[in-house]
Amino acid sequence: MATKFIEPIIGYIDTILQAGMSAKLDVIDAEYGDFTLDDIQDYYQAKKIVIQNYPSIEIYPENSPGIDFTANSVKCEHEVAIRVHAMAYEGDEERLMKRVFRYMRAITELIKATDDLEGDVNICQFAGHEYGDIESLEGGALVYNGIIHFIIDNEETVQ
Repeated sequence: MATKFIEPIIGYIDTILQAGMSAKLDVIDAEYGDFTLDDIQDYYQAKKIVIQNYPSIEIYPENSPGIDFTANSVKCEHEVAIRVHAMAYEGDEERLMKRVFRYMRAITELIKATDDLEGDVNICQFAGHEYGDIESLEGGALVYNGIIHFIIDNEETVQ
């Protein structure tokens, strides 16, 4: 496989999420039936300092340790994070957290359904969830985020 290291892997993840997220959220909404999740407004292939629209997703590498190096190839374990952000207003903290949990579930299920990002990498392993703190913004808005971690094993051909 010649994916050319981390950049196209981030793109593959973005493509999978954008193609399947709306339908996956509809399934989750039907399962719970208590409120409706908003569609993701923005997908970023980077770590963002300022988020303009909610909910949004950031997809970014955390680390890419090499595990083997030969004359013709490099094997890496790319550590990738997918962070989802949601917003609500004061007094709605519980629903805000549930929204983020459900977005995280949708992301995890979409990525894990492929195991190899639809053939573009050797294997994609789920590495856990991480939960942030609720932050207060001006005007009574609250923001909460969660991160889904994956380790993506891939062998790259080098010249």
